[in-house]
Amino acid sequence: MNNKLKIVSLLAISSMMGFQVLAATNDLIISENMNVSDVTLGSGTTNIVVFANSSAESFDIVDGIFTVTNPGSSFSVGSSNASVKTIVISKNGSVQDCIINSTPGTSSITLPVTSGTYTVQPSETTTCSNACSNLAHTATYNAYPTCGAATCSSGYTISGSGSGATCVAQSSGNGGGSYTPPKTTDPLNAHTTIGIKDSDGDGLSDALEIALGLNPNNADTDSDGYNDKLEFTLGYNPNGTGKMPSDNDNDGLSNDLEIALGLNPDKADTDEDGYSDKEELLSGHNPKGTGKSNIDNAFTNKQKGKIFIETEGNGEAWYVNPSNGDKYFLGRPNDAFNLMRKFSLGVKHSFIVANKGKIYSAKYRGKILLDVEDSGKAYYIDANDGKAYSLGNPTNAFEVIRKRGIGIKNIDLDKISTGILQ
Repeated sequence: MNNKLKIVSLLAISSMMGFQVLAATNDLIISENMNVSDVTLGSGTTNIVVFANSSAESFDIVDGIFTVTNPGSSFSVGSSNASVKTIVISKNGSVQDCIINSTPGTSSITLPVTSGTYTVQPSETTTCSNACSNLAHTATYNAYPTCGAATCSSGYTISGSGSGATCVAQSSGNGGGSYTPPKTTDPLNAHTTIGIKDSDGDGLSDALEIALGLNPNNADTDSDGYNDKLEFTLGYNPNGTGKMPSDNDNDGLSNDLEIALGLNPDKADTDEDGYSDKEELLSGHNPKGTGKSNIDNAFTNKQKGKIFIETEGNGEAWYVNPSNGDKYFLGRPNDAFNLMRKFSLGVKHSFIVANKGKIYSAKYRGKILLDVEDSGKAYYIDANDGKAYSLGNPTNAFEVIRKRGIGIKNIDLDKISTGILQ
């Protein structure tokens, strides 16, 4: 019996949301052009055309993400949608190829034949520069596939050339304009900024120290032998004795969470509307103003299980719980470690061993697995690449956050409701 699986009907499977096409061996063959719909494009969706005679072990689409596992000698895709300007092929987060969709419905890109799972990502960006790895403070890139920085943002200058070119801070301005200190963040400590003025060199920015009532010119404000950053990170009072108060205004929200949300940690009702900040968050209202919070359920559903790092704040980290779709502030290392373990799913040790080094199915992506038979070791299953990352201890957990976190703007983060641990 021929063990090849042929797809012969285009109409029967034109919509494949959550449906996987799988062959027993690496010989799934598409006999005619197939239209795969509901693939994420920006804030909406589009179609991807799998061209005739394409072969692979399997391909599927889950939550708008189209992936192909172990492509055969020819697996070609394109899009008939003119809004799709480019199509990027990536593997484990690394770009493999890119094509400009110059003739919609005809332009195509062929996936590599090297084994693995590849993501097919349509884009509204008109050039393949979006396929280049993101480089801090880079304004434009060299043409793909060379990539590397071509021009830099104001206050930065080119270092290196070609694919190795990056943007580094200038000590003073030149033709690019007046010098603006870089505002990159270190997600290993969500409250610590690098490149922003830090007069006493203690790892906390002057602005944050002033907000906390500390001395920005003294690395050890309370002169107890421990610098301000160390005490702050561990939860001790850097301006006195004992632990720092966790909820100054007694509204049921920690100081750290209120700061991360832009609320007043010393005021139980930030917007003075008669309802506490916690009451408004729990009821879906805006604790900083009037009306309901701008929650977008469709957007939230696509973000479940992901870790986000704020790009417009101090690098605050958040985890979107796949169970309820709420985002939870990861805060300090110990808090983040305990919170992520709290949301874990218990599994047997044999399950962990059987999947070691493998790509987890969509069922487990974005979840935290707890090995109940091996000292409660916890693993984060990346929502994008499906790999398991050990959370280990608090330091390891924050390393995972730093590496697996995805940058997000405030306008998008605000579309996801905030979760509160009771």
